Amino acid sequence: MANESSKSTCGRFFAFFTITFAFLTSFSLLAIGISQFIKGPGNLIINIYVTAIGVLILFMEFVSVTTSCMKNTEESGCCMKTIRWADNWKRGIFYILLSIFCFMKLFSVLYVTSGCLTAASGVFYCMKTCRDTPKDKKEDKKQLTTNMA
Repeated sequence: MANESSKSTCGRFFAFFTITFAFLTSFSLLAIGISQFIKGPGNLIINIYVTAIGVLILFMEFVSVTTSCMKNTEESGCCMKTIRWADNWKRGIFYILLSIFCFMKLFSVLYVTSGCLTAASGVFYCMKTCRDTPKDKKEDKKQLTTNMA
């Protein structure tokens, strides 16, 4: 029984770490994008892209945190169910796909850093999914159907 509580504590900590890392990633993407806008219009397209994915990640994390704080998510409608559905590994894959374009400018440290942070956030979300899946098959089916509903 003590082992189960330590696993859930570790899972909660990892979930908190993943969400916090994603928020910090979005803030750093916004800072990189805005600072590069101020420097000059040298790489306008990638500056817009980095700023846009910073805003997108910030929005997704903010909506995820607010929906997890709501009590009656099943009664909230289709939007909340969709957000819950796209929470863990799907969000991780999406973040990893977003990070690919940041590596186009390989010799710019800021763009590579933004790509690495976004990819790491995606990997953490995928790892969070592996931590959240139960080992028992009966529990697995029950939990997956209640998570998707």
